Amino acid sequence: MNFESLANELILDLFEYLSFCDLIHGFNSLNYRIDNILFDYFHIHGVDLRSISKREFNIICGHLSSISNKINSLSLSENDDTPGEIYQFYYYGFNLRQFVYLQRLSLYNIYSEDIIKRIVLDLSYL
Repeated sequence: MNFESLANELILDLFEYLSFCDLIHGFNSLNYRIDNILFDYFHIHGVDLRSISKREFNIICGHLSSISNKINSLSLSENDDTPGEIYQFYYYGFNLRQFVYLQRLSLYNIYSEDIIKRIVLDLSYL
């Protein structure tokens, strides 16, 4: 038995044990079926970018545009683990308008007035 012969439900269960970065790095663009299962997983569970390393964040940003239209929940943070994360999010060219199915946005430890203004402006387009 190989991985691709597993039922979708079992693959979704296995994804629960992996980080977002591991999922993107290991399974994105593997094949059409796995991509759809991965997109379903992100749609169900959302994307939590809190407390990840700068290296992981950079890897994720390289893939985020291909899945932004599948994400319904997004968490970003400006804490000690992820300083400048939201600024980097915008620096990579992302904005909240790209997340057309976004239903929940969680923001943590934002102290920059400029970032808050930018987020509020983007929220009006959701």
